[in-house]
Amino acid sequence: MKRLPLLLGLALVAGSLSGCAVSSPVQVFDCVKYVEKPREFTPYCADSGQVFTKIKWSQWGQDSAVGTAVARTNTCEPTCAAGKVLSTPVEIRLGKPAKVANKSAFSSVTVVYLKHLVGHPKRETLDLIIQPMGE
Repeated sequence: MKRLPLLLGLALVAGSLSGCAVSSPVQVFDCVKYVEKPREFTPYCADSGQVFTKIKWSQWGQDSAVGTAVARTNTCEPTCAAGKVLSTPVEIRLGKPAKVANKSAFSSVTVVYLKHLVGHPKRETLDLIIQPMGE
């Protein structure tokens, strides 16, 4: 009988803790689905004019993520359909997590080109699509 108050107390503590929200990892929307630590993604869902491949993440947190990748970029010269795809090593930093439904997704990427890529600045920051179009 002496254990009953102890068991009731433990049950109350467990019940109150079960309501605590565990923060889910921030993800990236890859134009199809949400992914944590993708090995590849594109910031341009409409035309895939640039794709980051072979991504290696050195840091992934609730506020930012940092990694290296290969940027495969369409030159769109003379047109995007006839353009060449150039590959160059880059550093990428994801930031600005935003709430989307019951998820959190990074909404910006800063790209530092480690080799000069004609038509691109050495460093640029892009807004990322964080949900399917129309939602």
